[in-house]
Amino acid sequence: MSVRPPVPSGGAARCATSPARTRTSTSRRSRGAAEQYRAGNVFLAGDAAHVHPPTGAQGLNTGVQDAYNLGWKLAQVLAGAPDALLDTYEAERQPVAARVLGLSAGIYARMSDRTLAAARRGDEERQLALSYRGGPLARAQDGTAGVCAGDRAPDARYTDATGRTATLFDAFRGPHFTLIAIGDAAIDATAHLAWPGAGAALKAVHVTGDAAGKVARAYGLSTPAHVLVRPDGYVACTARGNAAQAIGEHAGLMLPPATEAAPA
Repeated sequence: MSVRPPVPSGGAARCATSPARTRTSTSRRSRGAAEQYRAGNVFLAGDAAHVHPPTGAQGLNTGVQDAYNLGWKLAQVLAGAPDALLDTYEAERQPVAARVLGLSAGIYARMSDRTLAAARRGDEERQLALSYRGGPLARAQDGTAGVCAGDRAPDARYTDATGRTATLFDAFRGPHFTLIAIGDAAIDATAHLAWPGAGAALKAVHVTGDAAGKVARAYGLSTPAHVLVRPDGYVACTARGNAAQAIGEHAGLMLPPATEAAPA
């Protein structure tokens, strides 16, 4: 390592050479998770709830999803939803953290055989295949095929009744629930749907014409159909008949008491 000292007053610059220096440190793998994510009004999220080895770069993804999952539920409870909604935070997110910890630990264990740059990153590593199926907010619905409650809502391009083209991911963006009405009969039914006046708003996406068939195929459904999507982008429930009944049965824990209010 070459060092150029300051120029002395009244003299010329001189170069000094010192031996090369190498700094080393010990890196220890850290891995662990909290046994509980909630104790009364205290909640753990992110690195406070789970510690990952750096392999796989899973810590940030997991922590951000913790925060979003807890955030919309806190807002709903403050607006009048049942307090039991907050218990679903741990029930949904703790199994995800355990799974991701196992994934990142497995990548770490294989580091002696290949470099991190060579590690495969698919949907599992990107957490795109994550699902809350079977959890407290995703009870099985009879006769359901295709996308189910608890699944990540897929994206699809659609054209609404005004001729505007957009994507479902654009519609999901924000702290609201989204009701996808696929087909004319489903669209007509949204006009009579009761929704709470407090808490997260309901944004209706009306899909008609050829786009209805495309969106239905993306979700594995037949038309007419409704899909209610949570603020965090996961499916709350699907309905091919009475949307109000399906929402009441499968999304009641997520909502304050309903009032007669049409979706936005």
